[in-house]
Amino acid sequence: MIRLEREVDVNRPPGAVFDYLSDIGHLPAWQPGIQLAEQTTPGPVEQGTQFRMIVRGPTGPIEATGEIVEFERPRRLGLQSLSGPVDLNGSLDFEPSDSGTRLRITASIEPKGMLRFMEAMIKGTIERDLPGAVESLRDHLEREA
Repeated sequence: MIRLEREVDVNRPPGAVFDYLSDIGHLPAWQPGIQLAEQTTPGPVEQGTQFRMIVRGPTGPIEATGEIVEFERPRRLGLQSLSGPVDLNGSLDFEPSDSGTRLRITASIEPKGMLRFMEAMIKGTIERDLPGAVESLRDHLEREA
């Protein structure tokens, strides 16, 4: 199992950061492996909202689905995968800080099927790309202000 944890300070209030990140359509703007992300259930985003993503895979695009399992504006957003090449459980925690918001990203990722044999490579790719993705997210959020 791959475990991730990353923190970043964003010069925006927690509510603004939460609102941006709870909009599933924004994922491709800061997650390099995600080509498309869209909400698939009608209505406002809330606990139980489902979404679909197209992610870059080792042999081409892969579809995955997920669900928001925690929605506590502006403190916590949790999600989990429903289908796709990995079992994913992740959370975003938003805490007020001197600069605006301290965002903590945590996730556990367990590759399924043949991808289990590629776990070390997947982990390496994530560890290589995640710092840049988090910095890109911070820069994007601060430019939006």
